[in-house]
Amino acid sequence: MKKLVVLFLLLSTSLFSQTYGTIVTHYIKINDMNWSNIDDEWIFTNKTERERHSCNWKIELRDDRTGDITMEDLGDKENTYIKIYDWEPVTLEHGKAIAAEGVQLFNGEKLTVIIQKLENEQHMIAVMMPDSRIALFFDSIIQN
Repeated sequence: MKKLVVLFLLLSTSLFSQTYGTIVTHYIKINDMNWSNIDDEWIFTNKTERERHSCNWKIELRDDRTGDITMEDLGDKENTYIKIYDWEPVTLEHGKAIAAEGVQLFNGEKLTVIIQKLENEQHMIAVMMPDSRIALFFDSIIQN
């Protein structure tokens, strides 16, 4: 499986201050991304069902809108590094989030990361890699 990437959201921090944080996600779902010329947007289709896969994310977002992220796969203990070159707060249907543009250091692939803080300190992180046509969805959501 390709190395995974990510970023963290800390909504209580001011936009123009440094943000440091750590978050653990426990699940992953992988989708294929296909561009629709008719709809002029990406269409996502299931590649894998949501499964248990724990990761530890260490995030530093700086006030110059750059940052660094290290994601440790808690299964194989491998690290993935990402360099953020732009980030901004965004409002999504289910609340506030941070959207970031970055590059995986091991292969130079560009990606978009969206991180959302949900209720009860739960988080959802989406990583879209258009060149690979893959979208990764990480979460810490406990389902009943």
